[in-house]
Amino acid sequence: MQRLRLAPPALFLLALLFPGPLRADGLVADLSPGTISITSSFTGTEITLFGTVERDPFELLDLLSRHDRRPDAQTSTARGDIIVVLRGPPEEVAVRRKAHVGGVLWMNVDTVAFIDVPGFYYLASTRPLKDIASPAVLKRGEFGMYNVQLKPKTDAESPLLAPYRQALVRNKEHQGLYVEAIGGVSFRGSLFSATVHIPANVPDGPYSAEVFLIRDGAVASAQSWLLLAEKSGFERWVFRLAHQSPFAYGTLAVVLALAAGAAASALLRTTQT
Repeated sequence: MQRLRLAPPALFLLALLFPGPLRADGLVADLSPGTISITSSFTGTEITLFGTVERDPFELLDLLSRHDRRPDAQTSTARGDIIVVLRGPPEEVAVRRKAHVGGVLWMNVDTVAFIDVPGFYYLASTRPLKDIASPAVLKRGEFGMYNVQLKPKTDAESPLLAPYRQALVRNKEHQGLYVEAIGGVSFRGSLFSATVHIPANVPDGPYSAEVFLIRDGAVASAQSWLLLAEKSGFERWVFRLAHQSPFAYGTLAVVLALAAGAAASALLRTTQT
């Protein structure tokens, strides 16, 4: 009943300040740039995701009427947390287990293939993931590199696959392709931004960029985009030739090899004389 007594004058004030319909909590975000051009001199790049969190006017009224006036508590409640995820492109990855055979040879004794594995996975968040949501929510949303759903090619799910999944993620992490930037999302008031660092060895193909607003341990709002990492210039022409006209690509490679060999032989004879 206290809220009903306080709401009318406050809502009148909000109507004067924000003419038009009142909107519930939401997320307004964008990213820049929308494509990644890979050339022979590509050494990595950065993508910036930015936006704002829209607040529910009714919740602002609740915050104003609370006896707890701590700025940090009020800001955290009204703002929520942001998780940014960039992933892709999907690929098939084989994980091999080595063991001593006969006590002498170190050989591959078992192989597990996973499909639809993100070739690149980058997560940035405002706080540690365990402080944002429960393990069940993190697993369901695939928030965190060890929560990425890795499907075996054989469709034979087993607890024995856990070491192979962990090994796959560790290898990707060592290559700089799986990254978790805790605290990588920064806020200024209701505005936020995150910078995703793209390494030089990133695979080309389609990527998805997602921004999630987490409140009270659940996803309150989300936005997503598709972007493409593609070869450009001479590299793009060679790539397309190799995949669309393999015979012409092979012929060109042989001709260039013969030309290079002839040029080297002529240079050698010139220097000897």
